[in-house]
Amino acid sequence: MRCILILIAALAIPAVAQSPIPPQQPVVELEPARIAAIEELFLLTDVVQMQREAMPRLQGEFMGQFGRRYLDPLLKPIEDPKLAADRQEFEQHVASLIAERVDFRRSMDLFVKMYAEVFTPEEIDGMVAFYSSPVGRSVHRKAPELATKGLALAQQQINDAMPEIQKMTLQWVESMKKKYAVAQ
Repeated sequence: MRCILILIAALAIPAVAQSPIPPQQPVVELEPARIAAIEELFLLTDVVQMQREAMPRLQGEFMGQFGRRYLDPLLKPIEDPKLAADRQEFEQHVASLIAERVDFRRSMDLFVKMYAEVFTPEEIDGMVAFYSSPVGRSVHRKAPELATKGLALAQQQINDAMPEIQKMTLQWVESMKKKYAVAQ
């Protein structure tokens, strides 16, 4: 669950940065018992702690894209070495704004609504039962280790593919040079 939420958040922030705000959907009235079950699931899965742990990485990813896509083009005409300190201060301000706006506790009602739209009451109850069980607590505790090992495995697989990627890249660049008649 932790891996899924972190992945969703990692994918959502860059998408939100470039997507128009969707129109508000009608408010769905939820039964207090359903709200309580979803909130219990959030407690069992330490959603607030997960967000706190993921926020620096998410902010970094967002700021990298924000810098490349938005700030760099706007700042290109300014050629002052002192700009770096001002930019860093501004980026910290933006990162603070992001942390404030996406704070889980501030948006709890929206997350409850999202879970209610995606999961049936039976699924929520099943997840609560699972994460309340010894096996569920164990899965939850071990999820970060599993995610770390999975990421390391994926990185190794990508590294193993690098010679092939480099070869493909060189061949493609050469074909583009020929296609566009670039002097060599």
